[in-house]
Amino acid sequence: MSKFGKFDDYPASSLRGSFREWLLPKIFRKAVLKLNPWLTSRQLDDLRDQLLRHPGRTLLEANEAVQALLFKAQVDVNELTRESDPVVRLIDFAHPKRNVFHAINQFRVNTPGCVKSFIAPDIVLFVNGIPLVVVEAKIGGPNAANPLHAAYEQLLRYRNGRTETSAAGLREGELRQSIAPFLIAHWP
Repeated sequence: MSKFGKFDDYPASSLRGSFREWLLPKIFRKAVLKLNPWLTSRQLDDLRDQLLRHPGRTLLEANEAVQALLFKAQVDVNELTRESDPVVRLIDFAHPKRNVFHAINQFRVNTPGCVKSFIAPDIVLFVNGIPLVVVEAKIGGPNAANPLHAAYEQLLRYRNGRTETSAAGLREGELRQSIAPFLIAHWP
């Protein structure tokens, strides 16, 4: 959010080219290339596409596919050594300090054709430009008797997972933008 309390109108402030992107593209390219300096631009584009495109998959299937890539992504060839099907590290699990970490609050993602024109999770945690965790933080009070339930409902809305909305023929969010696991936080 801006200092004026309204959502920022500039995607660049959240390290993206548009509010339709949920991957941080420049961070992803730079971080993955640093871990794998032999990758070509075409191979980086292919890895990005493997993370982003999951047509016909359920949310669980898409999450499983992305998780598999995080542990073992591959490209066709290492063009420097000619090694066939080399493994690519999208995240350096052995040396965490080699990764690039970001936490972005009010991470706006436009959702055209949905009940609301965008969603804005409270906090999204990224490693190497890849969203890994969505945090929805709620404070209890007179208008929120059960803040954990309110956070859970909001996360369901982000991934278009509320049955009453689907039954009414409406969409609230998009599955492909809900790849990251959810974390619900409650502050007393």
